[in-house]
Amino acid sequence: MLRNRFTSCSDQSFTDCSELSSSSLDGISLLAMQQVLEELAIEKICKEIETPSILALKDWPSPRGSWRYIIPECDDGAQEVERVAFMWDTTSGLELVNAITLETELVERGQQIHCKPLFGHFKIDKLNFKLLNIYLKPGKTEDISCSSAVHLQGLKPYLKD
Repeated sequence: MLRNRFTSCSDQSFTDCSELSSSSLDGISLLAMQQVLEELAIEKICKEIETPSILALKDWPSPRGSWRYIIPECDDGAQEVERVAFMWDTTSGLELVNAITLETELVERGQQIHCKPLFGHFKIDKLNFKLLNIYLKPGKTEDISCSSAVHLQGLKPYLKD
């Protein structure tokens, strides 16, 4: 199940996103995030971009936008599980059409999918595009070459038009 955040982030009650810089998101409308432990972290980033408390972001010259995110929910009972997510600025005209998590257990030659891949279908104006956010955790084998990388055959049905 996915957790959607489609409402505006406007609460100014936090100050702990100090790693953001004023130029880090300038001109960027869509982010694919990985190794997300807590949904609250993404929510705080959205809020900080929209209504900054950090001096570097207060001086940000470009429009701040209206940011949304989507992140898969943790499996029952799981705590501090790394997940992937998408975060996008709706003022750019970017819309999330739909998103799904993909169930897959791909393992080959020491590489494995570290968390459930997130497949997003986005639209901006008349352009539709799909984005796959997949995080691979390297295995213990150090002699993995490009030709022996993980085969993502299980994802083929999702990548067809």
